[in-house]
Amino acid sequence: MLRQNLLNLANLMKYNLINKETITYFAVGQCKKHELEDIKTLCSVMQNHSKELQIFENYYVGYKIPQIGKEFDLLKIGSNTVVNIELKHKEIKEDKIVKQLQRNYYYLSAIRDKVYCYVFIASKQQFYYYNNQSESIVDITIEEMLDIIATIDDVDEHPDQLFVPIRYLVSPFNNTVEFLNEQYFLTNYQEEIKNAIINHIDKHTIFSISGSAGTGKTLLTYDIARTLMNMKLKVIIVHCAQINEGINKLNDSGMKIIPIKDFNTKLNNNYIDYDIIIFDESQRICNEMDKIFESLNKKILIFSHDVKQKLNRKNKAEEVVEKIKQKATKDFCFTLTNKIRHNREPHSFTKKLFNFSKLKDDNLSMQDYKNISIFYTEDLKEAEQYIEYLQDKNWKYIYHTPSSYNNSEKIKYIKFNSNTSAHQAIGQEYDNVIVAITEDFYYTQDNKLQYRAKFYYHPIETLFQAITRTKKELTIVIINNKSVYQRCINIMNANKI
Repeated sequence: MLRQNLLNLANLMKYNLINKETITYFAVGQCKKHELEDIKTLCSVMQNHSKELQIFENYYVGYKIPQIGKEFDLLKIGSNTVVNIELKHKEIKEDKIVKQLQRNYYYLSAIRDKVYCYVFIASKQQFYYYNNQSESIVDITIEEMLDIIATIDDVDEHPDQLFVPIRYLVSPFNNTVEFLNEQYFLTNYQEEIKNAIINHIDKHTIFSISGSAGTGKTLLTYDIARTLMNMKLKVIIVHCAQINEGINKLNDSGMKIIPIKDFNTKLNNNYIDYDIIIFDESQRICNEMDKIFESLNKKILIFSHDVKQKLNRKNKAEEVVEKIKQKATKDFCFTLTNKIRHNREPHSFTKKLFNFSKLKDDNLSMQDYKNISIFYTEDLKEAEQYIEYLQDKNWKYIYHTPSSYNNSEKIKYIKFNSNTSAHQAIGQEYDNVIVAITEDFYYTQDNKLQYRAKFYYHPIETLFQAITRTKKELTIVIINNKSVYQRCINIMNANKI
């Protein structure tokens, strides 16, 4: 997307030059005709109050934050200041304007210290300014707005370089304070799912939310739970993984979250005194699905799941999720697809690591994988020392979960001093993650990563679970496995060979 001169766009409308070719050239294909008309009206008002041509220069028109989809009508970005102008063809309700500008301010304040959010009502030629302190809109003159615009210097940074999507994904478990203080916003599609469930909560009984790692599934699930609680409904969340510190804090705040093992006890005693029961990480429910549907047939059930996150070889995640979707029916099965947490690069590397035949699926190579590091050693003690060194720098080492009953598993020797297993990391996320690959990992003839030693929890699954907890940087410590190390290097150099 290129920066535009608003006066030039206005002239295209004024002189009837809007056609397929000009729309393509100026990259304003997302703009509706009335929005271009509003730009023309805005420029006319600006011209009546200023003769400075610089006030029309360097606007991004219809910019969307990658992976989130948040759109801004007009953005003008300086080195320390950003101005946003939302265009309204006619007057709309004040609360809707406030909500939109509140969101805009939230996203923009992450990239610049000084944020000015305006709305222009074209039919009235009226401007409003969003006051973040009072969270309200106030009248503002065109002169006041133009004075701000005139001070903005030009920068070459494209907004895609400024907006880092992971800044906006709050985890209820790892960013509990922000979650409890509602210091986040849902994406447009998350809002659609939430509204569909809330609006049908008294008409339908089973809902399904599916989403892979990094799509914001957990945030959406817990936001829905809190919204339903605010509606004075009795809500309980059954967490089908290990309880973490974030869940303890959420329970202290007034939410009700219990582990699946406690729920099973209450289920057997027929003691469930809640209007709505939410199953988080429900793909991990093993043999209880039929009993749940039978015993809770008069309850409202919401299932949140990721079929790829399965850590027990007895866990038939695909079968569990299919049962949920059949019960929920098509209209109430929702799937989050856009990865907010993951940038394209680590997602690409992970896909190729687990399936080397995907090596040429994209054109990414070394420079694109700058946030992924490979450390090789054949000395177990050296591996431990290096992992401890990174832990001291606030990296999180997630180890492969060993069996609680079989002490002969080789995978247990690389737990080192970490307190976070793949199971304990479920639903959580960390800026910087370390994982380990030992000599027992190998590639099959069809180029799939596999594990050859004895195990209870499949190391391929625990490795995937650990890697997909990464928000920013990943370090893979490879211990005595030249073959896998070489594959990793080949991935890094894929398009340089």
